Amino acid sequence: ARLQQQGFRVHDVGCWSEEAVDYPDYAHQVAQFVGRGEASRGVMIDAIGVASAMVANRVPGVRAAACQIKDAVVSARRHNDANFLSIGAKVLQQDAALEMLDLFIREPFDGGRHLTRVDKINRLDRDL
Repeated sequence: ARLQQQGFRVHDVGCWSEEAVDYPDYAHQVAQFVGRGEASRGVMIDAIGVASAMVANRVPGVRAAACQIKDAVVSARRHNDANFLSIGAKVLQQDAALEMLDLFIREPFDGGRHLTRVDKINRLDRDL
């Protein structure tokens, strides 16, 4: 809802209950939208955030960051051009998660010396 209020188009792939689900299925769906260029950014919320980032980083074109603090989000965007944010509901309060979401959407990629490094990451997709 927060992103929609800011004018972003949102494609929610679920899940909508508190029952246990297989996070790889959801993380992969979100990552595919990003990897195919159908979404400029993806956001995944799981228990801790790490596992979904591991799944997402297997999709070509996705640079997922599992973040638990705001500084990590800023660095992931500015230095690594992260296009997938994975955060954990068990480690973050809702207010902190929303602040991190805002940073992920707002922070630009710095380019410059960081572009060479991101290009190296992207080349790994082609080497698979």
